[in-house]
Amino acid sequence: MALETFPRREALAGQDGLLSKSWLRWFTKLRAAAALGEDAATQLALLQRPQPPNQSADDSGLLPIVTPPSPPGTQQPEQQYEKFTFGIGRGGPAAVGNDLEGHLMLKFGGRLVEVTGNAKMPGITLPLYIDLPISTDQGDNWNSIFLTGGVADAHKLVIPANNTKEHAQRTFAPTRLMLPPRVWMRIDLLPGSAEDAEYIEVTGYCIVPSGGVS
Repeated sequence: MALETFPRREALAGQDGLLSKSWLRWFTKLRAAAALGEDAATQLALLQRPQPPNQSADDSGLLPIVTPPSPPGTQQPEQQYEKFTFGIGRGGPAAVGNDLEGHLMLKFGGRLVEVTGNAKMPGITLPLYIDLPISTDQGDNWNSIFLTGGVADAHKLVIPANNTKEHAQRTFAPTRLMLPPRVWMRIDLLPGSAEDAEYIEVTGYCIVPSGGVS
């Protein structure tokens, strides 16, 4: 069957000694098929497949080398994420204060990527200033994951007044950028925030270090 796919009507090489385009295309496809470990029927189908339109010859008459895909069953390494979520103001307006919900305990931790939040019923005239402190000693001491200093509230997760869109914060305190495993986290609604907002959802992500997920 494979013999029928040879470009038999064309010389193997031109006067310049280089493989002709048809033969080079055939050998390239054959190599790609063999790398896949496919059976003869599959290889034949690949060899008979038309050349993609973007596979054009360069000035030398040579075609680009086809890079075969990974063999079946081979998985590329993927980044693993750990997600954390808080919800406040579900049974009425969220109160300004600290520790408004049960503590979250991140199993793996990792590098913080972003924290996002939105309010289904935002404050009418005032924004929401949300802080996420963490504790590495099971609640004895707490430190914000966000920057402090200057206009401190501007460094937190801010949901503007009368705004139901998603808002994100991707800048974190350098010493809190990498969260250790088993870290605790809480949610605070800082002074100056609206006291009439409801259904506030806050979500964040960490990239788990390689080998952190079992």
